[in-house]
Amino acid sequence: MASASSPPAGQTLLQAGTARRGLAGFFLSGLLFSFLGVILPAWGHHIAGDFITVGYYFLAMNLGILAAPLPARLLRNKTLSAPLALACGLACAAFLYLALLPPGTNPWWRMAGIFLLGCGAGLLNLGTFRAITPLYRHDAAATVNLAGAMFGAGCVVMTILVAGTFYVYSVMSILIFVAIIPGLFLAMYATTRFSAEAPVQQATLRQAFADFKSLAAVLFTLLLFFQFGNEWAIAGWLPLFLIQRLGISPESSLMLLAEYWLALLVGRVVAISVLPHVSRSKLLMGSVLAAIFGCAILISTNNMFGAATGVLLVGGGFGKGTGDSRSGAGLLDCGRGIVSAAAAHRVAHSEAQPAEQ
Repeated sequence: MASASSPPAGQTLLQAGTARRGLAGFFLSGLLFSFLGVILPAWGHHIAGDFITVGYYFLAMNLGILAAPLPARLLRNKTLSAPLALACGLACAAFLYLALLPPGTNPWWRMAGIFLLGCGAGLLNLGTFRAITPLYRHDAAATVNLAGAMFGAGCVVMTILVAGTFYVYSVMSILIFVAIIPGLFLAMYATTRFSAEAPVQQATLRQAFADFKSLAAVLFTLLLFFQFGNEWAIAGWLPLFLIQRLGISPESSLMLLAEYWLALLVGRVVAISVLPHVSRSKLLMGSVLAAIFGCAILISTNNMFGAATGVLLVGGGFGKGTGDSRSGAGLLDCGRGIVSAAAAHRVAHSEAQPAEQ
């Protein structure tokens, strides 16, 4: 006999079903967050070499993510379907806006669309983390792992999608096709009835600073900050770096980027499977050494085999190092904004010293 405090069976099933739809939102989140690194060659920045403009693109997206809580506060009294549908609508509108911009347009017009895309991505993350709360309460570890896998799958799909159509369709056609995906999610979330949830009590500034009294918490925060910053800086700049460094085609550079995302995804799965049998310190040290060695190969290589090996080591090392900490999306975005400056310098340096043909 069920206890008085237990929710009805029908309500539990409803929460599980809507939570799964929320979990699918991480796939769309992966599509959105991997977009900039994928689209830069299609916009011709590997030819123009205006890497300062590319840095502004990343800044515009980060500003959009930081602005996402503003519309979220306006919708705090609505059901969860409202912010999720709005996030998908903003992403769809951003892709269509970027598709309609003519070639050779002023980059500042693109930054407006990228800002809108970042706002949609940030709002989507806020909504999906709330939507998966029932699954997280049931099994926190499995929920976080599934969310990370869905996110990685979205990054892989976006990269392969653009790489496979790079020489087949125009940039406008690719962006319109990509806009269909958030449009489908918009239709799904607009018709989803999420259960009412109690308002979340936000932590005060004093409570937030109290968490930093622990040295372990501070060190782990710094680890996540630089880990995610490096991970996303590499994902954003890798195609341009490989084109400038090796002189390969944009399509080949995007396929190597897909290898990087896939290595991240597989490395995460491997880390989860071996974690019960290997100490965390050894696993972390192995992932750090693999990532450092992979970066050293990427800096010094002048051929496709070396690039593929370096990308595999970097992606696998980062994937094993993140473990089940993928939920630190805020640290990810802040770290990416800082480390991207160093990545831009490295890309510019590789252009000044082209590899031997």
